[in-house]
Amino acid sequence: MNKKTLLLFNSDPELKKIAEEYLEKEQAGLLKVPLKSNCMRLKDLCLLIFKKVQINGEYQMLEENNIIKTWVWFGNDFRDKIVGVVEEVAPQLSDCAKLEELRLVATSVSITGIQRLRLVFPNAKVLVYSDGDHHVNWQLSQAAYKVGKESLL
Repeated sequence: MNKKTLLLFNSDPELKKIAEEYLEKEQAGLLKVPLKSNCMRLKDLCLLIFKKVQINGEYQMLEENNIIKTWVWFGNDFRDKIVGVVEEVAPQLSDCAKLEELRLVATSVSITGIQRLRLVFPNAKVLVYSDGDHHVNWQLSQAAYKVGKESLL
């Protein structure tokens, strides 16, 4: 919900109060999973994507000062269809350019999908690791883990 929507509820004090409470919760990050149209920050998009692939995602985001710095996609449920959702929602995000690293670990994203992600996140390093890489180092799937080597893709 944005401030413009909030103004629509000005005529009814009870609706206005509900809308203001919702807006406060949204700004405080207390709402769990936003709809595509309500994604305003990268974290909203992360939560939406995690819901779509049915994972918690708690350890796949590294957040500093309310900004997602590292986002890890882990597992074969991440595929080109998810890339399409990201492409659809990313233009409306206020902090999309602040992502520093997008790490794909054991995903099903194609090379074309990886290229599309690099266009969506031009300031981020998009690193790709295979299932075998993950078996050697399980920490690749954790956003807090700092990667030492660059991937080849």
